[in-house]
This record gives sequence, C-alpha cells and structure tokens, in this order.
Amino acid sequence: MGAEEVLIPITMFLSVGAVFIIWIVTRHRERITMIEKGLTSDEIKAMYHREVRRDPLEFDTSDGTIPLTH
Repeated sequence: MGAEEVLIPITMFLSVGAVFIIWIVTRHRERITMIEKGLTSDEIKAMYHREVRRDPLEFDTSDGTIPLTH
C-alpha cells in the first residue's frame, strides 16, 4: 500500500470535518451576535423562516428567457 492510498482518504475526511466544524462555529457566532444585539427568539426564528416556497422545476418564462438560477 502506497502513501497516496493512505493520504487521500485521510485528507478527504479531514477536509469534510473541517468544513463541518467551521459551519457549526460560524452559525453559533451568528446566533450569539443576534442575541447580543437584543433580538428575541421569535425575531430570530422569523429571520430564518421563509414564507415563499418555490418549485425548483418551475420556470418564469414571461420575458422569453430561461433563468439559470433562482
């Protein structure tokens, strides 16, 4: 077994773990900042709640173009 066969899976798992940890820490810091600014829990929930639900397969072609992103 060569060094590449061992290092590739280790690097992959470490990279995925690092991204996951950074996501959790960033989310925590964002919520703490909102609490420090004086937002109530209902206001924080309202910020994350989306009223508009779109069908990803539905296109608005009223102007004759097909959108690449929503």
